[in-house]
Amino acid sequence: VCMNIPDHCMPGVKHSRDDSENEDAEQDSDTDRSTEDDFASSDGSESEESSELDEQECDDRRVIYSTDVLDLERQFALLREQLYKERLSQVEQRLCTVRSEEANEYLTPLDQLNEAYSVRLEVAEITKKLKIKNIRNKYEAEVLAAQQNYERTRRCCWCAVSARIYNRRYTVCRKTDTTSPSPTVCGLKKT
Repeated sequence: VCMNIPDHCMPGVKHSRDDSENEDAEQDSDTDRSTEDDFASSDGSESEESSELDEQECDDRRVIYSTDVLDLERQFALLREQLYKERLSQVEQRLCTVRSEEANEYLTPLDQLNEAYSVRLEVAEITKKLKIKNIRNKYEAEVLAAQQNYERTRRCCWCAVSARIYNRRYTVCRKTDTTSPSPTVCGLKKT
């Protein structure tokens, strides 16, 4: 992964780059010199020295590159920690705006929730009124039915009692007056 990080953010890397560029230039000049020396002399001892120098240069570069990598890792860890802290502060800031009821992502759903609440409250009030009206209507219907039942039962009882009384009078009158079985003789009139 290649990151474009300015050199002023990572001063250690800049110096390492400058050092490595200088070393590359020195290596190129050393390589040119060693090739010239190789052509000039054909001794085996000089080739052994150059291979030892090459190994030394490789070891030096390995050390330099490993320190550069460690430095980059340290800087990356610092940047990652800084990014984490910034995101954490943004989240805390957003939470503060939500708690103080100033955040836009909080206000819009809150308005929708309040609107839904008021609609449900209004529906509940209307439903309550209608249920109360329904209960009153049922109560009035039961009272009316009870009154009508009472009146009908009373009339039936009155008719039954008056019919019994009439029948008894008629029977009594008939027993007493055998000559005239007519109810008008005893003073009875059917009502």
